[in-house]
Amino acid sequence: MMIMTKVWQALRRHWLVLSVVALGSVLLALHAHFQLTIVAGNSMLPTLKSGDVLLVDRLAYESTEPHRGDIVIARYADKLIVKRIVGLPGEEVEVRAGTLYVNGRPHREDYRTDEGILDVAKGKLFDGDFASLGDNRAIPAVLAVHPILSRPDILGKVIFSSGKRRSLVPEGQPANSPALQRRVTPPKESASRRDARSPIPQSH
Repeated sequence: MMIMTKVWQALRRHWLVLSVVALGSVLLALHAHFQLTIVAGNSMLPTLKSGDVLLVDRLAYESTEPHRGDIVIARYADKLIVKRIVGLPGEEVEVRAGTLYVNGRPHREDYRTDEGILDVAKGKLFDGDFASLGDNRAIPAVLAVHPILSRPDILGKVIFSSGKRRSLVPEGQPANSPALQRRVTPPKESASRRDARSPIPQSH
């Protein structure tokens, strides 16, 4: 009986060690694949609001390119931002009074947006560049940040939000917007604007 007890205790310790190692491996794999982050700002209303917790798939674009309508986390001006992809490489993108135009035609967006008078000047995207935009087209121009993102700028795809106002799967700046014209206008007009007041990740 004593021998059986010792054997059982040894087996329990062995399985406990294996369980801890397996759990650690799973957690490390999940951490490498997914990331949790919190929205700060209102530029993605009504889809996302400040305080929403987002689940980000870091590997979403390992074997595919971002699609129009994707909500992404990206690096811009040394900060993290959450935006929606609205323009793809080679396209001509413009926003008139809150309406998105792609290649000169109004583009139907299959997700809710807050209506506004946002204007973003027309520009053609270079290869590897993606136009980003917030869903809140009523945001004041002084707070608007809608940058052109290169492929390395895009860090992951948002696949879930804790907020009730979410539409993560597809169903302001003045004209001459410097943010959207980065890399599609002469250098004199391409200076990007920083918003030092916004925390990470920002949605302004």
